[in-house]
Amino acid sequence: LLPLKKKEPVAGLVKLQREWIDKASSHRGYVFSVATCMDLVCSAGGDGIIKVWDSKTFALKKKLVGHRGGVMALCSDPCTHELFSGATDGTVRVWDVKLAACKRTIVAFGSDVLALATANGALVMGEGSGAVSIVCKKTWEVVRVLRSEGGAVHSLAIEPNLSTIVCGTTEGNMLVFISPEVSRKEEEENGEGA
Repeated sequence: LLPLKKKEPVAGLVKLQREWIDKASSHRGYVFSVATCMDLVCSAGGDGIIKVWDSKTFALKKKLVGHRGGVMALCSDPCTHELFSGATDGTVRVWDVKLAACKRTIVAFGSDVLALATANGALVMGEGSGAVSIVCKKTWEVVRVLRSEGGAVHSLAIEPNLSTIVCGTTEGNMLVFISPEVSRKEEEENGEGA
């Protein structure tokens, strides 16, 4: 990017921001999360609704309804084109965005779902209880629960092979979970292990 001179407008960016704000403002309450899914942009709000927008025109295409609380997190799987939503009703919903249909509901351990990430056949959920749950997307079962012990988990980042999970909490902490099993398995596959 080239540096801009003072007071030099960025016409396309300003226009895009105005278009987006005008058309997306129809959520009641905050917009807590946005995600792209195929050629669509999805927004999630405190009103419990997920809105699906055309990524070129920002025209509202669909509304995904089903959560009984504010939708706090969205993420999508580029391989399956599924959209995942986590909410304060303690559930994660798996959506077929094209059909505007909920395919599955996953119940968290009695806590709000505040953050989501997906990679390598797994869905990772950050919860209000401080738990980080890993769900296998083949069986839809929780295969591991990690405890942050640092407050509610509001953000997640994961390595594609799930060797590292980083989360941010309400206590102001960033916690890193490293899986020695994944690291050892990769070393063995690469001929680096003993």
